[in-house]
Amino acid sequence: MRFYSKALSLTISSILVLAVIACAGPAGAAGAAGLPGEPGNPGNPGPAGPAGAAGPQGEPGLPGNPGEPGNPGNAGPTGPQGPAGADGQSGSASLYTTHSTMTVDDTFTVWGSGFNPGEPVIIQIKIDQTIQPILGTLTANASGGISGTYDGLKQEDGVDAKAQGGIRSLVAVGADGSHASTPVNVVKSRVHAPNVDSSLTSVTVAKGNTVTVKGAGFKANEPVTISTRATLTTGGDSIWKGQDANAYGAFSADISPDLEVGVYTLQANGSHGSSATAILTITATK
Repeated sequence: MRFYSKALSLTISSILVLAVIACAGPAGAAGAAGLPGEPGNPGNPGPAGPAGAAGPQGEPGLPGNPGEPGNPGNAGPTGPQGPAGADGQSGSASLYTTHSTMTVDDTFTVWGSGFNPGEPVIIQIKIDQTIQPILGTLTANASGGISGTYDGLKQEDGVDAKAQGGIRSLVAVGADGSHASTPVNVVKSRVHAPNVDSSLTSVTVAKGNTVTVKGAGFKANEPVTISTRATLTTGGDSIWKGQDANAYGAFSADISPDLEVGVYTLQANGSHGSSATAILTITATK
């Protein structure tokens, strides 16, 4: 019985399969493509390819900002000394004259110091703002000193007349800017009055020799000119030495008077008004 049931089931299943096969028609047309599926996972990276050829050079970029300044370097060696500058203006020039009081006809000597070595110096007298005649030009020596003798203030008559009767300025003007002056009293006539405060020793000397002259009673440190009166051929005084009195108003100076045998008036005139006279005797040389 059980065997019969299995045979029957098998027979029915076969009939159903044949029926299904007998009923299937021909294949239909292909359907429309379906929607794309989701992308798959990325694959592993492939090996690096070879380096490409270098491209053309690009345009230069803009300059960068300046960097911070570096530390200063060590000081360099000292350079050589430059050339000496030009001589500056003398600030201590001074001027003196043998005659603080004079007439326009008196021969007088001026001397000064404090000028630049080799400096040309003009000597002139200032009578007023417009009349300032030049008496001459001197050249300072190596120590800046000057000295010159002038045969009076002989100018034109009008100048002589204006020069008399007053204090005038005798000036020395250097080409390098040095300047000095001293006052002079120009009078119509000069009277030699004895000065009881000053004294001068009388001396005797053989012709052509040197003798020491001493004086006292002058002002302290006063410049003194030693001369003989009216021994020039022009009638002026012969100047033999300029000497400063010491702090006590005394001086000692050696002179070599170039005079013939005879007796002369030796005089010492101070720039501040002191004066004294003595006898100078010239004897024949033995």
